[in-house]
Amino acid sequence: MRLYDGSLTAGFIGSSGRGSVHPGFGNQYAVTQNGTPNMSVNVGAGICYIPGTENPVQGVYFCANDNTVNLTIATAPGAGQSRIDLVVAKVQDAQYSGATNAFSLAVVTGTASASPSAPSAPNNSIILAQIAVGSSVSSIVTGNITDKRVFASSLGAPVKATSTTMPPTSSFQDGQLVYVTDTNRFQVLQGTSYNNMQEGTLLGGNIIVQVHSQTGIAGTETVIDNYTTGSVVLPPNRLIRVEIYLPSIIFVTAAPGTAIARIRETNASGAQLQERLFDNIGLSFGSTKGLLRAEFSSGAGATKIYCATMTRLAGSGTITLATNGSTSGSILVYDMGPISRVNVIS
Repeated sequence: MRLYDGSLTAGFIGSSGRGSVHPGFGNQYAVTQNGTPNMSVNVGAGICYIPGTENPVQGVYFCANDNTVNLTIATAPGAGQSRIDLVVAKVQDAQYSGATNAFSLAVVTGTASASPSAPSAPNNSIILAQIAVGSSVSSIVTGNITDKRVFASSLGAPVKATSTTMPPTSSFQDGQLVYVTDTNRFQVLQGTSYNNMQEGTLLGGNIIVQVHSQTGIAGTETVIDNYTTGSVVLPPNRLIRVEIYLPSIIFVTAAPGTAIARIRETNASGAQLQERLFDNIGLSFGSTKGLLRAEFSSGAGATKIYCATMTRLAGSGTITLATNGSTSGSILVYDMGPISRVNVIS
């Protein structure tokens, strides 16, 4: 029966079955601070699936908790020390070890240290949360609790997770779909990493709303006002696209001229990703529009900032760049999909 239960739960692979919490029953084993914070935590009602880890054919245990359970956290360590504890749901089965048959919720107390690490979980268990126990603290509050629940799904269905509680890749086959609730995004397992499934997923950027104007762009390369992203986190091994739309370039104060716009990292002296020449810019406002697009591999992934710059190359006077009453500008960064699907020529 345990093997049958495991076969219906996405990701079950023999004795390394993926332990999980049912996403739709009770409080889903959520670990929370006590109503009046003290050295304990509460574990909510729920249903969970716990893989047996003591035998290759032990299967998966179906375990239900029908009420809130309060668990005591051991006394905090002294000055200069801290600790990481685990809250677990575990099974003891005398068929495989010991003399006890029981399902329980428990705290695994870590080792106090100046730089503590989490303890190992016991056999036949799933981790519900980590508890950071600071030096000499007398209560555990929400900020000390890190949710570690992995949610169940039926075989073949998407699994619910957060970006900090993604299921271990060793428990899934390629192609397993995960819905990441805090980013509102689907990800799919490809080899040893999860990647965004959607092509064209917006990673960050800035919309330059109506009405925006910048004057005085001349022979020195200048970052265009507001055409800078915040920090953009690039996932690894993806095709990344940076797009900049300049809806209403430009006029030169003295005579028609030539300008060049660039996509750069960080600032006007950062790495250049793309450039576009705008020739014979006229004196009439809004006579030229421009789209710049750069595509590249994210490699191992990184955190980047992107910006648009402009320089007058020929002509005289200065250039003005503006949006208008009906059109906005933009600088946007997209995840276009796995890099394995395309060839990038550099």
